[in-house]
Amino acid sequence: MTNLSFSGDIHSESATTWLSNPTTRRFPQEVIEQIVDHLWDDPVALAMCFRVCHSWLAAAKYHLDEYKDMTIRSRMALTGYGRMFKLHRRERVNEQAQTMKILDNPLKPFAHLFPMLILGCDATGISQLEMSRVDWATTRPHSRFFNYLSYYTSTTVLEFNECCFGSPSQIRRAINALPNLTTLVLRSITLRDVPVTAPISRTMLKADQKLEKIELFLPRRALDRRSSPNSGADREAIRSILAECASHASVVWLSLDMDYFDSFAHLAQFIRHFPALARFTARCSPDRSGWDSRSPDDIAFEARTADANTQLFSIFELSYIRTTRAVQLMSLVSTPRACSKLEQLRITQVDPTGPTAELLLAVTHTLHLSGPALKLFRWEWPCNTDSLLCIPRLSWNTSLEQVHIVLYDMPPSLRRIKDTLSSLVSDITSPHMRKLRVDIHLELAKAGRGVEEESCLETDDANCNSTFLRGGVFHQVPGTAAVRVWLDARNNSPSHGRMAAKIKSHLAALFAPWLDCGTLDLEFRGDSISLP
Repeated sequence: MTNLSFSGDIHSESATTWLSNPTTRRFPQEVIEQIVDHLWDDPVALAMCFRVCHSWLAAAKYHLDEYKDMTIRSRMALTGYGRMFKLHRRERVNEQAQTMKILDNPLKPFAHLFPMLILGCDATGISQLEMSRVDWATTRPHSRFFNYLSYYTSTTVLEFNECCFGSPSQIRRAINALPNLTTLVLRSITLRDVPVTAPISRTMLKADQKLEKIELFLPRRALDRRSSPNSGADREAIRSILAECASHASVVWLSLDMDYFDSFAHLAQFIRHFPALARFTARCSPDRSGWDSRSPDDIAFEARTADANTQLFSIFELSYIRTTRAVQLMSLVSTPRACSKLEQLRITQVDPTGPTAELLLAVTHTLHLSGPALKLFRWEWPCNTDSLLCIPRLSWNTSLEQVHIVLYDMPPSLRRIKDTLSSLVSDITSPHMRKLRVDIHLELAKAGRGVEEESCLETDDANCNSTFLRGGVFHQVPGTAAVRVWLDARNNSPSHGRMAAKIKSHLAALFAPWLDCGTLDLEFRGDSISLP
């Protein structure tokens, strides 16, 4: 009997006997492999090839060994998978697949039946369940859907992508059905019946709730319009989704799209529902506006809740947030209590407009408050702002282990590049540093003649200015720092080529002590000029 498995050796006495008789061979192995290659994206059909003969088995196993994601796009595939899991329950075929992706068909829906056709007790290796394009507002789940869903005891991640629900209670029932769920991801979902927003009763939730992480991505209708959802129905639907999420007080990690919120006060009130919150990520598309100024609600909220933050953040991250928003969000980590356990701070800022100097001060203040608790700092910053300062001070963070700095649109000024690097290296005082990485993206396209002359006039020996490299925490730690300079080659004119070569030669001379002892990995990319 054929032993069907995604991994491991396959043994089949009948197939071996069949193969030993040369008269039974009908196709060359190359032909069989070409036939089976057309089934590379259909694991169910590949599994059926196992039952043909040893030659087909070997060809199909080559593709099945690569499968860890199981994608279901039709009722036929759903039924086939269910039969395969049931047939080979004892042969542990179910433990190879880790992610089940269900892409529902709006014309012929089938997702409302999947836990009855693929039993959770058979698919014991599924740790992540993703459901896309599900419309439970039109085709409601089977009456026993959530009962059968509870058999997926190994599933820890549940993701809904571009789904429409009749009400938030359907999301709640899915969460409650999965006994070991720790992560909920909602991407671009909508509600048909929008109830009056109200807190969810604790009696409607599981007593042993294990949910730890919630990710909310851009609302669906906001994604379609590329603007914030300002209509009353859209806003009420979003508030209902937020009310459902706010009922899970066990959450310790929030990853939120800022387009879910009307104002900073709205966001701050939302995260107060999570007393155990330790990790916070805020993101937004760079081309979207959202709230860009302090609303009257924000001013009243700040005055009412000054120094009242209850969260103790260990990881705080802002990604592609407009400057005005970022300044407000930094107030979440502006108190000694909020920063007392802050170990990682990640700021990705690409907006060169707005109060950039105020944002730099706010980040510097947080770094000061976090002090020796901070271990990782990542900073991405556009250098074409009004502020001459590019990197906040790190001298207070005496336990830093990793620092990653990314500077965009850096003017091709050798003096400014050298001052920026020397200031950064001199400012790091942590004896625990393991890695320093600096990525500098030079803006050559807008460089003028004056900048080129300024770079070329610096002909003094850079070694005399590299005394800062001989002290501090780096000079005796080989392999600690990696400095990479990225050059913008969109305008590959001869003058820019000479400018890049000049910058390269000076940086190589500047960091010669580190290059000689192997402390530094200096890499240049973006043009064809080799390092002198």
